[in-house]
Amino acid sequence: MITKSVTSALKYFLVWKKTNYDEFRFRKYEQTYQNVLLRKEKKLIADLWGFIPGKINYNFYKVAKSFASKEDLHKFVSTDIFYPYILRSLNPVKFSGAYEFKGTYHRLFNINQPKYFVNAIGNTIFDNKGNIVTNKKEIIDLLIEKSFIVKPTIDSACGSNIIAIQSATEKDVLSILENYKSNFIIQEICRQSDKTKVFNESSLNTFRVTTLFLNNHFSVLNILFRCGRGNTIVDNGGAGGLMCGCDTDGQLMPYALDNNLKKYTKSSTGQSFGVKIPEVKSIINTIKEKIDTIPFCSLAGWDFALDDENRPVMIEVNLGGSTGIYPGILTEQLCNETPLFGERTHEVINWVKNNSPQICELLIS
Repeated sequence: MITKSVTSALKYFLVWKKTNYDEFRFRKYEQTYQNVLLRKEKKLIADLWGFIPGKINYNFYKVAKSFASKEDLHKFVSTDIFYPYILRSLNPVKFSGAYEFKGTYHRLFNINQPKYFVNAIGNTIFDNKGNIVTNKKEIIDLLIEKSFIVKPTIDSACGSNIIAIQSATEKDVLSILENYKSNFIIQEICRQSDKTKVFNESSLNTFRVTTLFLNNHFSVLNILFRCGRGNTIVDNGGAGGLMCGCDTDGQLMPYALDNNLKKYTKSSTGQSFGVKIPEVKSIINTIKEKIDTIPFCSLAGWDFALDDENRPVMIEVNLGGSTGIYPGILTEQLCNETPLFGERTHEVINWVKNNSPQICELLIS
């Protein structure tokens, strides 16, 4: 009895600490919600999410209401209770971190992916045939005069430390080996579809497809189209990109948001949002066929591009891993003006109640 009480108290403290921090961090959006009131909604929100230890961030719901004033506002999932509690219940960290490691995607997922030239797992470097390469000259020979993307295979949130090299020189290759050292992959540059390139040519523009596979039932929860701005190679909001809601038929919302929740009706190239990209359906079908490749993780944020033949190309999958902050849910919900779990909200709540995250999971969060 004492052990159970101590455990409950510690869980409450860990989530309370996280929710208080996020409430402070959320104040950067204050201009968005300063005139929004929650007269009727507060009780509905508290009744639905009050079972989770910690503090409900009502400022989140004010922001959500400024984008989507609907009867289902209380079903929106606040970021500060999602990451330390709900995500850890749906995706235990002991599994999710391993599935996110980009160096093993080619083994885990039988899906069209960018081909790689060099793959460093730990301090061991492999060529594209799986052979260990120990000599720098061999690595130079593999990469010389080739154009490619270099990216870390762990902890590469928001496109950090991703670079593009055109027609590599020996100096380029030696610099990569010096700067990256371990856990990185060097891939061919994906030639993207004209349908996505029109929004920004320099970045690989992708679709974040958030899915739920729970109680043997698969759902697409949310789709976000992301494009870079200006001369950048990455597309996500954390790196300055724009995010636009999208439905399962590929219809884009008429506006996109940046990371400060500012609205844009056009990309930096002048391309209007609100168009339809039907190939989104093929991305969804590809994911559905491979959902069994990530057992024990119910919620996944898949990043897919369309290649120059409009075929789906898997870029990565986000499960929460060691960072505990991905897949994102703030702009996903706001851009589509719908709550994350939609009609499955109560099902997810029941799951979380019966599968409370362990102390070790909350400590990592």
